[in-house]
Amino acid sequence: MTTVMNNLAILGISEKEQLTYQTILQTGIVSARELSDILSIKRTTVYLYLEQLKQKGFVFEITNQKKKYFQAVNPRGLKQVVKSKITELEKLEKDIPNLIQQFQTTKQPRKRSATKLYKGIVGMQELVEEVANAKGEVCFLGSIKALQNYLSFELLEKIYTQPRRRNMNIDYLISDWAQSTVRRFYEEKGLFSKTRFLPPELEPKGAFVVFNNKLIVAQFFPEPHGIVIEEPTLVAMFKFGFMTLWKDLEGKNIPPNPLEEK
Repeated sequence: MTTVMNNLAILGISEKEQLTYQTILQTGIVSARELSDILSIKRTTVYLYLEQLKQKGFVFEITNQKKKYFQAVNPRGLKQVVKSKITELEKLEKDIPNLIQQFQTTKQPRKRSATKLYKGIVGMQELVEEVANAKGEVCFLGSIKALQNYLSFELLEKIYTQPRRRNMNIDYLISDWAQSTVRRFYEEKGLFSKTRFLPPELEPKGAFVVFNNKLIVAQFFPEPHGIVIEEPTLVAMFKFGFMTLWKDLEGKNIPPNPLEEK
């Protein structure tokens, strides 16, 4: 078993991810809830491990009657993952002389960039947590429904909603018709989140967020990534555009109240 775990570690799989993968392999098709019970860990944590394993090619998702299940890739299928890693390493090996030359010829330190790039599921989580800790209001324009393809509702509640409410902060959302957003719109009546909605036929694939004099530009498909921009003029221009759209959407695109549905 130790040899197996060492080999998986070479492929960038942490001990917790290894345990999750091996459990799914032994169990077969399993839901996140079932996996949470078997491993005795929180479901939000299970979702994070599952998303990481999906990205690394060890687990794939199955949808049945709108419910999500997960199945482990057969160990024989990991041969392709190893081949992909070998190809990446061979490319890196060829690029090493160029990298060394670039470092040697750089005489002056580069000017610090006003932007920062975040990639993948982990990057999206880091972005969400950074916004959650923002002082004051947050302005969000885009798709919460698309974001929840990567970070579950339960995980977002833990890493974003709960910290925001502890500090009594207010969010201004111009959102698509994500079920969680619509329900909160009617349940809370703008207590913590003041929400206006995009037309239901729009399906944005990303989001813009303004917080702490910063601007996030995020794209969720085909791969999640986001850029944090700290250029004051650009941030101010976006904030102005956001508030103009906010005013224009007042009273429009109101979704049905799910609390009144039978």
